[in-house]
Amino acid sequence: MKKGKFGINLTAVAVLCLAFAALGQPVAVLLVCAYAIFAEKNTWLTRYTVTTIVLVVVKYLVNALISGFFGGLEGLFVIAKAARLASLMGTFANILNGIVTLVFLVVYIILAVNAIGGKDLKISFLDKIVPKEEETENQN
Repeated sequence: MKKGKFGINLTAVAVLCLAFAALGQPVAVLLVCAYAIFAEKNTWLTRYTVTTIVLVVVKYLVNALISGFFGGLEGLFVIAKAARLASLMGTFANILNGIVTLVFLVVYIILAVNAIGGKDLKISFLDKIVPKEEETENQN
């Protein structure tokens, strides 16, 4: 396994970032990503950590949309004095948010297994954010 500038295993840093995302710790994910980008300056590690940040942001946005939609419906049912339907909307929101969290947990685990295997990420939006190693070598 390749070690970084500070003697820390780069795979461990990528897996740690994904573990923090799976545990719901976005600040820790940002700190690990900042370390990867500014201290290690390794393209492979940067691609994994930036992907993790994008996934965390998407997860929180999806959960916010679900909660906002069903929260709005719940408010309408409270106004209409339909307590059972209002309670049902809150339950639907919790179930859907749980499903979204489970799906993202599976994605984090798949990415962690890929990182442990040393595989490169082949995600098209990443090429715009973080250039591949071959592209950076050609620019130098």
